[in-house]
Amino acid sequence: MINIREYQSKLIVIITVLLFAITVYVLNSGGYVPDKKQFVLPTPNPNEEQNATVAINPVDIAGQVIFTKAAQLYALEPVSKAVTALVTTPPIEAPGILADGRLYYWQKEGSSYKRLYIQKGSVFEKIMVPVEKNDGGLGVDTPPIVSPDGSYVVFTSDRDAKDNYRRRSLYQYDLSTLQLIKLTNNTFMTVYEPFISPDAQYIGFTYQNLEPNKGASPTALGVVINGTKSPNLFPKVFVTNLSIAFMPDTKLIVFTGQQGTSLFNIEEGKVTDTISSGTFRAVSADGFLVIEGGSGQVKTTFSEACFKDKPVDGPLPMANDISLYKYENSKVTKVASFVSPEYSANVALEYPYHTFGQDQQVLIEYLDKDHCQRTKGILDFSQKTITPLDEIGNNAAFWAGGK
Repeated sequence: MINIREYQSKLIVIITVLLFAITVYVLNSGGYVPDKKQFVLPTPNPNEEQNATVAINPVDIAGQVIFTKAAQLYALEPVSKAVTALVTTPPIEAPGILADGRLYYWQKEGSSYKRLYIQKGSVFEKIMVPVEKNDGGLGVDTPPIVSPDGSYVVFTSDRDAKDNYRRRSLYQYDLSTLQLIKLTNNTFMTVYEPFISPDAQYIGFTYQNLEPNKGASPTALGVVINGTKSPNLFPKVFVTNLSIAFMPDTKLIVFTGQQGTSLFNIEEGKVTDTISSGTFRAVSADGFLVIEGGSGQVKTTFSEACFKDKPVDGPLPMANDISLYKYENSKVTKVASFVSPEYSANVALEYPYHTFGQDQQVLIEYLDKDHCQRTKGILDFSQKTITPLDEIGNNAAFWAGGK
């Protein structure tokens, strides 16, 4: 006897198989090819955008002033005042220059500077840096510090903070191996300002101990040898100003402390020379120093006219003296100084290693009767003159290939 139900079940299976075969045939005949990759889970990669590039105008920038304007990057020839566009793909933020003359800049992702662009030939290559919210090189949400050879960056972070003090530790990120290393692990230490030697062999930093019920200790000096995780701390070497840098020979650190501008020898572990007054601002590749405000202030001739119709928060701008010193034969000697009631001038803090140009020329920002808003200029110590750089305004600027 024929089992109708059994034949019905087999018929349903056959019809289902035939329908599937017809569907596959129709899809493939229309050019459809199943994409196997869509079924593969992506592997997380913090540096997945590393190969993204941005073009740069391949011109010679030696001896020119590099600056940003409208979030783009330009070069200014300081004599002819000719301006050349270098990178017109905004936004360009916190640009800088490496020891070999290559440029770099940052871009934010959210509130953090995560995207680092480093020049390679006629393009910039993008590298993603694993910073988090509140991380930074000179405080919260500021760009990490790039080593002069472009091999690593350093920054501070409170990502491992255990209490409400939110103490910040020092981190190093290798741009080749993509390895993140924590350099300081002191329970009570908070790190403020990292800075790197010209040969990238030393990482300096300022720090403070914050202990419950004891108050804060004075801000002091620390140094890490690149490639190690053992900070050398100098708790009795007090640092009182943000401007701090290595000298060209990398054996000395110049900073402003309780005794004035000081030179600290990292091999001897002590201050070896001081300038009793003034605040350190910049150092050149051949050992010149710029010290600001060592001899007091002078009333300017233009301030009242400039600000008579504009409210000023605080006193009117004064004229500060800016002095040039030379480090030679283990001693610092004053070479020249500039102060004039016609100007209120100071040296910007952003680029302590790239403030000097040629022949005792220094980038400054200033006010005068023709510039009631701060603008960049070139102070020539030998001529005792200031040349305006109106093309730059008061945008960030540094010298490329200066001494």
